[in-house]
Amino acid sequence: MRSLLLLLTLTSSAFAQIETSVSKVKVFDGVVGARPVGSLLFIDAASEPKLVDAAIIKIVTPAKFVRVRARSKGTFDLTPLQKISETEHALIGQGRFAVEITTFDPSLGIDDAVVDVELQEPKPNGPDGDKFDRLAARVATWTKGLTKNKELAACYSDASRRLLEEPATTINIAADQIVVCRNKVLQNGIQSYTKFIEELNADIKLRWGSAPFTKAVMAEYYQEVVRGLAYE
Repeated sequence: MRSLLLLLTLTSSAFAQIETSVSKVKVFDGVVGARPVGSLLFIDAASEPKLVDAAIIKIVTPAKFVRVRARSKGTFDLTPLQKISETEHALIGQGRFAVEITTFDPSLGIDDAVVDVELQEPKPNGPDGDKFDRLAARVATWTKGLTKNKELAACYSDASRRLLEEPATTINIAADQIVVCRNKVLQNGIQSYTKFIEELNADIKLRWGSAPFTKAVMAEYYQEVVRGLAYE
């Protein structure tokens, strides 16, 4: 069991053959081996629980066949839905989505509906913490008030993902990819980020001299950079 849903609010709408309700919920993602005992919830030590926004879409229709799909309004890409029951689907993510519902019944014909769902992008928990000597907090200080932090964070986030998911991606390859991405994002504004770049390079050089990073540690380091860049 990886996700726990907490019900918050309810909105409803109706169409010719389709009645829908959207429940805004919170999801504990990353839960492994959940075991409720009274008011307590025991989880495996391997769990890395994270509270994220989600929604449950409930569909009531007399039609025999129902198809439900969700698309991101920003990219129009399909977004996975998790089926909870025959009438309920969970949407987990951040942003604005169009949930497309199509029904068919031999006696009723075809009907369709679109339900808009907006899930807020979570704000970072803050840059405080002791990982890598409060690296996220230091990054937030170095880049405070700069305008390309969000785009730059994507460069480090992608490098972290590649290190964890792609065996062929080495630490050096990931670093080179960051430089290419960073130059593309910052372009003529790279001078504004001189302090950030110099301080980060010095920090990595100092740590590398003491004990070279593994790919997993380097990926975690980059995630702390992302947290610092995302903090407002």
